[in-house]
Amino acid sequence: MITPPVRICVVAFVLDFAVMIGLTALPFYTFDHLGGGAAMSGMLGAVQSIAYGFSCIAASWFVTRARNGLIWAVLGLSGFALSLSLLPVFHSPILCGVVIGAAFLSLGLVWPALHSWVGAEPDPARRTRNMSWFNLSWSFGFTLSPLVTGPLYDFDYRLPFLLFFALCAGCIAMVKSLPHERDYFGVASQELIDARAEHDRASEAFLWCAWCATFVVNALVGVTRCVYPKRVDDLVASGELRLLFENAPMEFLTRAPATKFSWLAGALALATAITFIILGKTSFWRHRFKVLAVFQAASAGAF
Repeated sequence: MITPPVRICVVAFVLDFAVMIGLTALPFYTFDHLGGGAAMSGMLGAVQSIAYGFSCIAASWFVTRARNGLIWAVLGLSGFALSLSLLPVFHSPILCGVVIGAAFLSLGLVWPALHSWVGAEPDPARRTRNMSWFNLSWSFGFTLSPLVTGPLYDFDYRLPFLLFFALCAGCIAMVKSLPHERDYFGVASQELIDARAEHDRASEAFLWCAWCATFVVNALVGVTRCVYPKRVDDLVASGELRLLFENAPMEFLTRAPATKFSWLAGALALATAITFIILGKTSFWRHRFKVLAVFQAASAGAF
């Protein structure tokens, strides 16, 4: 029997695999079927980010206070699956924007519920371990998904969306199988609450800078997912894409731009997963702003 903590990690992996299908396919669908370029792709990316951010912030107020927050996750997954899987039906940028907005408004109901479930573990050490595995799971979903989505899109642009719907359906079934968090984890004793008080205070002191860092890094990553695909698309079309520094392009670099972009998207997500592994196994960075600032500066330089 697969334990609930393992099941929710599987949910995180499959869900972000599905999310990344949409993020990888959408720019190329914009170029090929909506007649748009980097500007339109960026606008549609902004729609999804604004919808998702607004929904997450709003949902965090009521999902975590619900008797069973996983019900909101099921509702959000259902809306997400039904909305985004219909995207290939539409060829109007405005209608696609509406569909994307509805999809990511729905997705914003899911992650607060999942994080709340994982965070219900009262013991800080076990909660840290569970959250580390949870983060690894979704980041590896992000890593592998582009490598599948790119070739599927280049073969037939509708195939990624069919796979997306199937994965979301599987996520709904797995979320519905999870027990209520209070029934599974129980309630923290006063002794445990007192013992972890210093840890909680130290962590909460970083809340505002963590929000700011999350905002900045997602703005940067959003550019790579929504705008940079056009650069790759243009390089493939003009025969200018190179593996390293060769004078003439290798033959396989002159076709299938979505596949070529998928390699870069997978590499970016893999770097994130490796970082989670390193940080999950170490403690030198915890509650130390200078260390986190160095990571942020390195990211800015790379971008």
